[in-house]
Amino acid sequence: MQDPTTLYVELLNLMKLHLAQTYPSGTWIPSDRNTQSYFRQHVTKTPKVQTPKPPEPIRTPPAPKPEVVYAPPVSVPVKPKEPIALIEEKRAPEIKAPKSNKMEHHPLPSAPDCDFNDFKQIIADKFPQYKIVEHAPCDSTAKQKSNAWQQPKTIPAAVVLSFDSQPKNLQFLHNVARAINFHVPADVMSAAQIEQDMGWEAFLSAPSLRLVIASDGSLHHTTKLMAHYRESSKQAKHYLGQIPFCPLSDLSLYCKEPKLKAALWLALRTMI
Repeated sequence: MQDPTTLYVELLNLMKLHLAQTYPSGTWIPSDRNTQSYFRQHVTKTPKVQTPKPPEPIRTPPAPKPEVVYAPPVSVPVKPKEPIALIEEKRAPEIKAPKSNKMEHHPLPSAPDCDFNDFKQIIADKFPQYKIVEHAPCDSTAKQKSNAWQQPKTIPAAVVLSFDSQPKNLQFLHNVARAINFHVPADVMSAAQIEQDMGWEAFLSAPSLRLVIASDGSLHHTTKLMAHYRESSKQAKHYLGQIPFCPLSDLSLYCKEPKLKAALWLALRTMI
């Protein structure tokens, strides 16, 4: 049988091991005074270990600074400067331009006469649908078209006057001019541009003009053009000067009522 004291000491060691594993060092555990006084006598005080102080470094006296001895300046004989010979720059000779600025034009030699009969025969045999032009075509028509912008605009036989810049109304007037153009030359012209450039008298006296088409409401707002307006009450015909005039209703009505377009075309066919 083991000694109770030995068992008790082992129990205390196990308790100390448990407390060391469960609670870190420096943790306070609440207990009563009797328990504290009992366990205090079993606590062994560990003596404090004094750490030795590091030895002080040995101070060595600073080395004396070397004395600097200045030697007297040595006089060096200076050679006299030799005169520098000036070198003359050689300039390139000046090239004089020729007095006459005219360029000589030499005519090109005439091309030798070549016989293309063999080539023409091959084309005629292989490509009979193509014709060989012996001479260069005349370019007078192309020159007239290229210089057409320099010439004043010719007045067609039928003129549709535009007073409004709304896209729908302009599209309708262009459609009317396109339909008339199948029978006589027709075009849409701006009333303000005609009044500014040539005036109404010169416009209405153009020999090619045969018919004027315009909105009746816009015509009455143009004072200078309205001065040339006249109406034949017997025949129910309208004129601008001596030119027949076809009045149009409100342009928006033609877009709403397609039947009005048919009636307008019948009236225009009798006047073209």
